[in-house]
Amino acid sequence: MNEEGFGFHRPFALAILVAGIAVAASPQDSANIRALELEKPVEARIPAYQHHVYSLKLSAGQLLTFSVVPQKTDLFVDVLEPDGSKVLSEWRPSGERPRFAPFNVLAKASGIYRIQIRNEANAAGTYRIRIDELLTARAASERIAAQTARAEAAAGWVAANAIPLDTVEPGSGFRDLQPLKDLIGDSRIVALGESTHGTHEFFRLKHRIFEFLVSEMGFTVLGMETTMPEAFDLNRYVLSGEGDPVKALSNTHYWKYDTEEVLGLVQWMRQYNANPAHSRKLKFYGFDMQFAARAARVTVSYLRRVDPKEAAILQRTLDLLSNPLAIEDFALSKTRIRQFAATAAAIVSDFDKRKQQYVQRSSTPEWSVARQHAQILAQCMESLRPGADGALRDRYMAENIEWILREEGGDAKIALWAHNFHIAVQPRRMGDYLRKKFGNAMAVFGMTFNQGGFWAITETYKLRNFDVGPARDGTLEATLAAARPPIAVIPFRKLPNAGPAAEWLSSALRAREIGGYEEATEEVYHLPRVRAAQAYDAMLFVHRTSAAQALAGGLRAAMIKLPAPTNLGFETGEPEQEPPDWIAGAPRFWATAEQKELGFHVAISEEQPHIGRKSAVISRTLETLYGEDAGGLEQMVDAHTYRGKRIRLRAAVRTEVAETGNQAHLWLRVNGKDGDSSFFDAKLDHPITAREWRYYEILGEVDQHAETIEYGLALVGSGRAFLDDVSLRVRAQLGRKP
Repeated sequence: MNEEGFGFHRPFALAILVAGIAVAASPQDSANIRALELEKPVEARIPAYQHHVYSLKLSAGQLLTFSVVPQKTDLFVDVLEPDGSKVLSEWRPSGERPRFAPFNVLAKASGIYRIQIRNEANAAGTYRIRIDELLTARAASERIAAQTARAEAAAGWVAANAIPLDTVEPGSGFRDLQPLKDLIGDSRIVALGESTHGTHEFFRLKHRIFEFLVSEMGFTVLGMETTMPEAFDLNRYVLSGEGDPVKALSNTHYWKYDTEEVLGLVQWMRQYNANPAHSRKLKFYGFDMQFAARAARVTVSYLRRVDPKEAAILQRTLDLLSNPLAIEDFALSKTRIRQFAATAAAIVSDFDKRKQQYVQRSSTPEWSVARQHAQILAQCMESLRPGADGALRDRYMAENIEWILREEGGDAKIALWAHNFHIAVQPRRMGDYLRKKFGNAMAVFGMTFNQGGFWAITETYKLRNFDVGPARDGTLEATLAAARPPIAVIPFRKLPNAGPAAEWLSSALRAREIGGYEEATEEVYHLPRVRAAQAYDAMLFVHRTSAAQALAGGLRAAMIKLPAPTNLGFETGEPEQEPPDWIAGAPRFWATAEQKELGFHVAISEEQPHIGRKSAVISRTLETLYGEDAGGLEQMVDAHTYRGKRIRLRAAVRTEVAETGNQAHLWLRVNGKDGDSSFFDAKLDHPITAREWRYYEILGEVDQHAETIEYGLALVGSGRAFLDDVSLRVRAQLGRKP
């Protein structure tokens, strides 16, 4: 193994000076000069879109350990060689202290090196930087030798103790899975992780293990890291065969499970339940809480039945939150978010205070499910409050799993399907909350791989297949791969309490953690550190993987950045076809399903255009509504020519909609670096429902760091919405009156 194998970065040299460490800054950063001394941290404030540079004169052969802990905003940490090439780049999220393993940098040559702290967010923050340790070349060499010995011992332990599996394919029998009974014991919860959200072998192996848990160990519930309210559509299919599982999967908001593999699992659950010999039926639940629309819609619908007066009072607020554009897509003001959070919390409280009254007018199960929808709404609102803790989602998911187990009864056993990040028993993770509640009645299985393919979303929100080579030396995956198991279970519960193997597998090793993915950012985002033997009871390992298979027609077309607005009158293109240079899609970053899977149709129309011969139309007619999403038409242009200016989006719109909740919205979004975005004046309280052509406009500001501008028309619910004569124009320079 080379030095990178131990979390060190190469080729990179840092050394200590006799009187401490000399720190300087580049000329443009002269105001940021700070002195660093061993074990004496420096606190610094860093404005939005700024960077601080620490220049260090160092000599070869030494090992430096330093820490950077951000506060209030996420930061990037770079280390550059004397020639300016970057040898280290890592993202450090604010408030995630378990990830803050120190940087270990081994010297390869002498010279001036720079540590650069970058703030790419649109808000100021602070950070702490500290030199933790400096070793001489001899001491560094001794440490590397010790690390090598521990890594080799760990690989040897894995080879001796790994439980080989015959296949990942379900329906293959359970002979090789029998040793899992010893690892699981009497656990009521088995958490199955994944280091990527889009790997065929992971999904099939989870399916196979769930079959084993059902058939051999009495498990009857599957909980998935997907939004709880919409997942009830899938549960209805699993229990009764009602509905369309393909459409239900496509409308759970999550691209990651809109796959052939997950569909196969859902269909297997339905087949199991259809067998009259199986008296206890399987249940499918989601336990996530990131989307408010269905939760709000179910809540107000239930209140109209059991408490019409209260429903009338809350109707305007809940109708707004039932709009899928309201929270997930548009930047409602901080004041409104606080108000919505307070209202949602009060609704949950009222459910408890009026339980007897509500149960009498419905039933205990109906009350419980409706209250849980109100609780999901409250969780979503609270997580969006200014300054909300980023770990709230994990805490809420754990609480929702507790509700599922209460709902299913004291003897219920649940298998959980989620990312490794969430199931890990690490501070402020879902797994940690559940371990504190259920103790050893939960078994936690991480899942990772050495090399191969997976399906993921890119930084530009395009879904595609990726392929990566063998794991980097020194990572958790490289240690497991060294034992050469094709498919295996690594039983960390059987790891000795002490010794070199235990020390290595309990140390902070880099490990793959991929949701969305870009190759250029693998080390920055996708190789955080984990103490695997503490975070997981066991690790499922697959040597070579392939990408999961997206359901046919399930991928949304990728956005194309145009140099300037074009085809704004929709005169280019053929009737009944999608307009050229426009994308069929609603303004949700994560709305990756194709519009037709959501029930929407987008096309050029020659029916009563406002000007010229054509317009664009968005239409939707559904007997059954799956999920809560908006359809639409959008265009994305380069923001460079608009930077530092006020802009106006103007367009003619008419609709053909009926009933409350069916409406159209013109929208405008300015996107900055790292996904920062601003919506402008979406008029959610005043939707477009007029049947005649009218002009609508939105004013916005484009700051100096904007990358793209997106705009379009969205249709909520069913009906038709027409768009014509779109314009995007500069109104004035920022700082001047328009």
